Amino acid sequence: MAKLIVIGIILAFFGAVLLVVQMNYRREMRDRETRVPTLDDQLDTLVRAGLPLRAGVTRDTLLARASEEDYRTAPWARLLLELARDTGDGAPCPCTGDGAPAGGTVVLLLDHASGTARYTLPDATAERIQSLAPGLLTRLPPGTPR
Repeated sequence: MAKLIVIGIILAFFGAVLLVVQMNYRREMRDRETRVPTLDDQLDTLVRAGLPLRAGVTRDTLLARASEEDYRTAPWARLLLELARDTGDGAPCPCTGDGAPAGGTVVLLLDHASGTARYTLPDATAERIQSLAPGLLTRLPPGTPR
C-alpha cells in the first residue's frame, strides 16, 4: 500500500510539472505574438527569409541612421527602407534590379511616411516578408520595370 502512495505522489508531482510547463509555453507563445520585434529580431527574420544585409551594412550602420526605438516604432518598414538606402559604395542592393535573383521574381513597393523603396525579390522571400508584415509591401503588376 505504501508503494502505491509513493507512486501516486510521484505521478501527481510530474503532472503538476507538466501543467506548469504547458502554461509557461502558452504564455510565451501569446507574448511572442503581441510583442514588437527588436531590431535584432527583424534582422534575423529577414536573413532567414532570404534578404540578408549587403556588404558594408551592419547593425551599427543601421543604428547610426536611426535609433533602436525608431526600428521598434515602425517595425519592418523602417528597416526595409534602410536596407534599400544607397550606401554610396557601389555595392548592389538586393532590393533593386541590380543583381536581381534569377527565377520567379516579384517587384514590390514599400511606401512609408519615411520614404519609398522598390524590391525585386524571389517569390518565396516576398511571401515570407508579406506574412511578417501584411500590407506593408504592395505587389506591382508583372512587367513593371525593375
